[in-house]
Amino acid sequence: MEALNFDSVATQEAPKTTEQLFNTWYERNHRAAQKQAAKLEKSPDLAADLVQDAFLKMLKPDSNGLPKFLSDEDGKGKLLNTTIKNLYLDQLRKRQRNATLTAGNLSETLGGESGYHSSSRAENFQKLVNNAISNCGETYKETLELRFKSLTYDEIATKQGISVSNVKNRLFRGKSKLSKELLKLGIDKFDLSSL
Repeated sequence: MEALNFDSVATQEAPKTTEQLFNTWYERNHRAAQKQAAKLEKSPDLAADLVQDAFLKMLKPDSNGLPKFLSDEDGKGKLLNTTIKNLYLDQLRKRQRNATLTAGNLSETLGGESGYHSSSRAENFQKLVNNAISNCGETYKETLELRFKSLTYDEIATKQGISVSNVKNRLFRGKSKLSKELLKLGIDKFDLSSL
């Protein structure tokens, strides 16, 4: 029987806990993560939130039940960088959705059906949009206005005495012109997709 070598046993490392592994991985990657977030997000507070959310996400278990940071095979934070980018894109999309006016909201504004119409800010916006629609040309103006009032393609075709395909054509071209007119006014977050 071989004698135990206590010197070699004493120098062997005990298995690391998940917390110890994470702390080591965090120390190795947190500066690069902060730089990555700062490149994407100009607000220091939002960049810090991105990093925090990314590290929290990396602690969550993957499909194998292990924390995701253990999947970072080379330890260089590639998975972390991808997570930061994805979180940033998610936050950006949420901000854009919150800032985007939909055609439905515009319909209410133009029709004056809600309390939204009574505010001076809404009235100013309504004037801007009405001016933009007027600048689209008479052919497109009437078709756009009817669509904003939630008329169907068939109803617009009947009202204007044109075919449904002509209505769709006018709306397509009218939306393009309207987008350009709104952009000239500094309104670039306007969703016309529901028209």
